[in-house]
This record gives sequence, structure tokens and C-alpha cells, in this order.
Amino acid sequence: METQAPYEVALSAPVAPGIPHSHESEEAVIGAVLINPEVYYDVAQFLQSDDFYIHRLRWIWDAFTRLHESRTPLDLLTASEELSRMDQLAEIGGPAYLTSLVNQVPTSLHAEAYGRVVEAHSLRRKLLNAANSVATMAYNEQIESIDLAGQAAQAIEEAIKRSTNGTIENVSSVASRVYDLTDKNSRLEEDEKDLGLMTGYPDLDKLLRGIDKKNLVIVGGRPSMGKSAFLQNIMRNVAVGQGKNVAFFSMEASNEEVTRRLISQISLVDGQDIKEGTLSDGEWPKFTNAVEQVSNANIFMDDTAALSPIQLRTKCKRLKMVHGLDLIIVDYLQLMRVSGMGGLYETTTYVARSLKDLAQEIDVPVLAAAQLSRKLEDRKNKRPMLSDLKDSGEIEQAANIVIFPYRADYYDDEVPTQNITEIIVAKHRDGPLGTVELLMRPQYTKFESVETRRIDFTTNN
Repeated sequence: METQAPYEVALSAPVAPGIPHSHESEEAVIGAVLINPEVYYDVAQFLQSDDFYIHRLRWIWDAFTRLHESRTPLDLLTASEELSRMDQLAEIGGPAYLTSLVNQVPTSLHAEAYGRVVEAHSLRRKLLNAANSVATMAYNEQIESIDLAGQAAQAIEEAIKRSTNGTIENVSSVASRVYDLTDKNSRLEEDEKDLGLMTGYPDLDKLLRGIDKKNLVIVGGRPSMGKSAFLQNIMRNVAVGQGKNVAFFSMEASNEEVTRRLISQISLVDGQDIKEGTLSDGEWPKFTNAVEQVSNANIFMDDTAALSPIQLRTKCKRLKMVHGLDLIIVDYLQLMRVSGMGGLYETTTYVARSLKDLAQEIDVPVLAAAQLSRKLEDRKNKRPMLSDLKDSGEIEQAANIVIFPYRADYYDDEVPTQNITEIIVAKHRDGPLGTVELLMRPQYTKFESVETRRIDFTTNN
């Protein structure tokens, strides 16, 4: 049976009409690298093989990449041998096609410009694919409506993700920013310094020296240790006390319950009395004033059960774009849902990494509560340790800071430190470890600073 030469087959392959691409630019990139292999490093910073629409050029770019990874000099001969090793040389048209690419490019000086054209067309194709994917999902009635918006947003964002990624930065520009911040802080009073987000608890803030914007802070504890209440108190301090914008995602308590706690903390009116409406005449003005303060605060609440990381990311990005965002609080990590994920370990690992990625991507600190393993209860010393973080080591790995609220009176009602909660900083990637003490007023679910002692002070290496 007579067959055509592979080179002729490749050349005559039909090109789909209307699909964004530039045949000439793709060939020019490959030809420029073959003329001057050094330009590969310039173009490879932003271009990948799947950016090429023409498959044989994609194979050639993959060959270039393998040669560089194996430290093999790149030229016409080594590229031909690498393609032959992968049984692709004949498919692309043989050595003659590679030679023709070299001959078509007058100079390698414009390799980056050719590459940018290829990149731009690649982005357009990815957006078209994402749009088709969104349309398919929209017609699929088996997809829950609560997931549809998140999956659609993810499809679009994945298409443009690479084009918005940060680029390599020279250390001199970073050093300049560090100098500017240091110079600025040197001229400010202690309470005016730009040290990051403050929790509103002086002893804890002195230990942490502020929470940086890209940080993930894990607040871990067993039930009844006050981790949710602690996060709600920080929300109050940041939103009401400092006037900042806070997003609070609660998968355990309703928005009404959380708001009732905020009002109780501010008014110092018993939360149960607020719920039952049994306020005294003297408490009503305090209650009304607290309602006004909470109403004026920039707090955005969401009590969606089993929120997914995709939904969380979509909502936070929109909040930051529309209103601005200074803090994200998630209560709590293990209650988040991931569709199609395997076991609990894989799910928790994915959620922890997603929270860290969220903080880094939108430049907003994330505070997340996490449940601790019940094995802690079997120990004589019930103070939490990092190994008690439940379900995944990725929680500890992803976190910049790990805090454990601990109440000794929960386990021993005769201890002298009744209603004292130890706030244990067990991991602090950029600073010291230690413990501060807060007074818990349970009728208001309110933490207050007290005269404290710091124990087990160590440097985190």
C-alpha cells in the first residue's frame, strides 16, 4: 500500500478555521532557538509546549526542554536525535523540516516578540475552551447550583492563571521595599508602625509582631477550647476596633448566632438574655448601642454549610474587588467540602493548601480554625502540640502561624486559673514562640487581656 512521506502529510494537515494561532510566529520561535539556543532561556520563562497550536512544533519545544533538563547542548543535530529517540522525527517531517525552520527566520533577536504572539493566541484558545466548558456545565443539571458558579469561575481563572503569575524579581527591588518600610516605621510611634494585621490583644500582638498579608494562621483546638470564640473576638477587634474589612465564613454557627455573640461582647449583656429578649431596662441602651456598632462594621458573613475551597476563593476575590478585604476567617477547616476528593486526609491536605494559596494570591491573611485529634485526650498533659493537628500534616506545613487556645479548667475545675485561656503560639515561621493568657468571660463569649506571663519562650529556627 503506497503511503505519503511523513513530511508531506504534516504539511498538508488541515488547520481548523477560526482557531486563534499564528503559524508563522510559532515556527519563528522554534527557528530562533535553533539559530541561537541561548534565547530558549528568555522565551521559556513565559512559554510552554501547550502554548503551541501546531502539534509538531509542540513536540519540538518539548524536545528542547528535555535537552536543557539533561544539560545536553541544543543544536540542529541534538534536537533531531532527541526527536528520533521519541519516534517523532519522521512525524514532524524529518531533519529537512527543522532545517527549513532555521532558513525561514532571518534573526533570533526577535525571539521574545515572536513568543509573546504565541502566548497571546494561546490565552485566547484557553479562554474559548473555558467558555465551552462553562456552557457545558450550565446545561448539565446534575451539577448542583451551589457548585456551578464556583466551577465556572475556576474554569475561567485557570485559563488566565499563567498570564497573571508573578515574574522573577531582582532582589534589589525587594530590598528597596524593605528599606522603605523600615525607614517609615523608624519615624512612627509604636502603635503607628506598619507591622501587619493586629489581633487587638496587646500581649499576643507583641509576640506575633503583626500578621503579614500572605500568612495562613491556624487556630487549633479540641471542642470547647474556645477556638471559634477566639476567632470571633479577633473579628470584632479588627472590624469594630480597627475599622478594617473582614470576611467571616462559618460552617458551624449561623450568621445570627455569630452576630448575637458580637453584640454580647460589645454590650456586655448576657448572650442568652439577648436571645431570649430578657434584657433589663438598663441593658437595652447598651444592647442598642452595640447593635449600631456591629451594623456599622465592615463584616461580610457567610454561613454556607460545607463550603468548598473554590466557592471560598470566588467569594473572597469578589469581596476584595468590590469592597476591599483585610482579613479572611474560616470556621472551620475540616468542615469544608471538596467534590470528587478521596479520603479525609486528601481532602484536608487540599483544603489546607487552598487556604494558603488564597492568602498568597489575593494578599490577605487567612485565619482558620482546625479541629485537633481526640488522641490528645488520652495524654496526661492535655496541652496541644503540633502533632495533634487532625487529618493531615499539610495543615502544619502550610501554616505560617499555629495557635492553640487551651483551658486548664476544662479538664480540672479546681485549678486556680478559672476562666483563663492560654493562647499557645506553637509555630511562628518568622518569629518567637510563646504563651499569653486571656480572660474568658463565658456569658459574653468574650476574651479580654489580663496581666500575663509568657512561658516556654523559644526561638523558632
